[in-house]
Amino acid sequence: MGMSGVFHDIEAPARLVTTEIFDQDWPGGETLVTTTFVEQNGRTTVAATVRYLSQAARDGALKTPMLEGWSLAHDRLDDLLASSDAGSTP
Repeated sequence: MGMSGVFHDIEAPARLVTTEIFDQDWPGGETLVTTTFVEQNGRTTVAATVRYLSQAARDGALKTPMLEGWSLAHDRLDDLLASSDAGSTP
């Protein structure tokens, strides 16, 4: 599954706003993704909001295993950071 996108706003370290479009354009155009990063007590919470061009595109996305895939990816990142120095402060 190929995709591309553009960074529209970067507010380091708190927020990213991007667009994404899939090579096989099943959602019917670009989606707008806003990702926020909130650090509190040494932990960072990541939240993403995806805005589709239509309710039908959103409903179609929710019928896929997209949410499970995101959860698995974040779980793997948690494991990676816990097992390396990448998450530590010098």
